[in-house]
Amino acid sequence: MPLWLCLRFDQLSLEALRIATDDAVIVVASQRVLSCNDEAAAWGVRTGQSTQTAVGLLNAQPYQLLERSLEREQETLTQLESWGYSITPSVTRWREHCLQLEISGCLRLFGGFEGLLATVQSDLAQRDVHFQAGVANSRPGAWLTSFLDHETAISIERPLAERIADLPLSLLTDFDTDTQRLTKAGIRTHGDLIALNSASLRRRCGRALTHWLDVLTGRTEEAWEDYRPPMTFSDSRWFGFDIQQRQELLPAMQELLEGLTRFLYHRQLSCQHIEWQLLRFRGGPTTFSVQRSHEAPTEWQTWLALSTLRLDNIEIGRDIEGIALHAKQLQTRTAQHSDLFVTPRHQEPLNHLVDRLRSRLGQQAVHYLAMRAEHIPELCVFTSETPLGEAHPQEPRAQRPFWLLPQPLPLREEKGALCWQGPLQLIYGPERIEDGWWQTPICRDYYIAEGAQGQRIWVFQNRHNQRWYLQGLFP
Repeated sequence: MPLWLCLRFDQLSLEALRIATDDAVIVVASQRVLSCNDEAAAWGVRTGQSTQTAVGLLNAQPYQLLERSLEREQETLTQLESWGYSITPSVTRWREHCLQLEISGCLRLFGGFEGLLATVQSDLAQRDVHFQAGVANSRPGAWLTSFLDHETAISIERPLAERIADLPLSLLTDFDTDTQRLTKAGIRTHGDLIALNSASLRRRCGRALTHWLDVLTGRTEEAWEDYRPPMTFSDSRWFGFDIQQRQELLPAMQELLEGLTRFLYHRQLSCQHIEWQLLRFRGGPTTFSVQRSHEAPTEWQTWLALSTLRLDNIEIGRDIEGIALHAKQLQTRTAQHSDLFVTPRHQEPLNHLVDRLRSRLGQQAVHYLAMRAEHIPELCVFTSETPLGEAHPQEPRAQRPFWLLPQPLPLREEKGALCWQGPLQLIYGPERIEDGWWQTPICRDYYIAEGAQGQRIWVFQNRHNQRWYLQGLFP
């Protein structure tokens, strides 16, 4: 049997605007009050009042009168949907300002209902979002219980009909004509409505209310469409005050990165590029990005360390009141393979060092050495901003150094022996390389030579002019 947790955000129209002030704040639409903060409520302002009445109640107190922003509300709900997906894969919107989470399949993950509810309360408190919760075996039932006191709303062991018996039918604003007809007949509460038999209800009301009651009581199953998270991640935090120091940003950055990590884990995705925005109420944001190596893992601790390095090089100003995180370049996660029997060395992977250097010095400051499929050695090695994958293993006999000189260095001969920092002895070769016949013909015989101190070098003889050159050095 499904178990639905309804989260009702009555203050969303106010909280979506993120106004930081000690004044009374009233959000209006069509000259009616939608919501207000505690300062305005203390003077008697209530939802549904006319704008003129609300302003008159403030008695010349300082106030802000704001128009509702549907765009901000939808943006906030989208972020809450993405958060809800980290709790359960079954998330749907309900009515205007509600989310419904089907939680029967994830209770064990959170150690039971109490543990899940504690996680929800903690996460939404960090987002500074107020809500009322309700729990039932149907979505209409969960929504109705959210209007009860908290203890009754989450008492999943009590029958639904008993819990909602005293709730007025006026809550069912979608069925105003039917509820008015029922009220005239003396049916004013949900307890009265549930007590009616189906035939009696059909005589008084339309099919819509009858079907709604059947879904509410579990006599009819309903179909729903789960939330489908996008292939991008976006989330934000607002502080309610101006940021004075960079360190004040770090807790919010950690929360956002933890949310990103959960999102990637549940979607089996990975990312190598994120973008931060330092938000202002007035004026454009300050934006900076962080890049990671392709093979790097996705734990939030490393992302935070790299982001902190980038933040140290940015002048944040004194009017920053929020921060947003965006990850748009997501890829399907590939499995990471490790050796089952070899104990890993306690040393930092090379890609972590590369990421830190780039975060400190810039993306263009660090390059990889890479190889391309060319016969001529000086054309094989080049630099790239990204690793191009593992090189194919060379043949055992093709013993070549990876590090080559920018240009082959001519060698001198003394008494028939090659010299470079002393006499050289050829110990392996030749390996002939011949290419470029269509433009500049190249024909060389390569050898491995050893110096007096035991250092090995890579040399070749140009078969066209019979001269010797130094090409590369072995470690």
